[in-house]
Amino acid sequence: MEWAEFMENGNRVVKKDKACFNKSGGIDVVEVSTVFLGLDHSFGDEVYPVLFETMVFGGEIDGEMWRCSTWEEAERIHEEVKEKVSNAYGSKDMAWQ
Repeated sequence: MEWAEFMENGNRVVKKDKACFNKSGGIDVVEVSTVFLGLDHSFGDEVYPVLFETMVFGGEIDGEMWRCSTWEEAERIHEEVKEKVSNAYGSKDMAWQ
C-alpha cells in the first residue's frame, strides 16, 4: 500500500527542463524529463535494476530515451542529455528552464 501511495502522490520527478530553439521555419520547444519509474525495467537482462528514465520530448531528437539504476546517474544523464539537445541545435549556451 505504501508503494502505491508513493506512486500516486510521491515526487517521482528527478529533473524536468524546457528550452526553445530557433530553427529555419520556426521554433522548437524541447523538454527533457527524468523520472523514477517505480518498477525495475531491466526484465532480468541487467546486472543492476533499471529504475530511472530520461526522455526528450520535441525537437531534433524527440523520443530518445536513456535508462539507469541510481538517482545520481539519473541526474548526470539528465544534464548530458540537455547538452546533447543543445548541441543538436548548435546552441551550447542555451538557457534551460
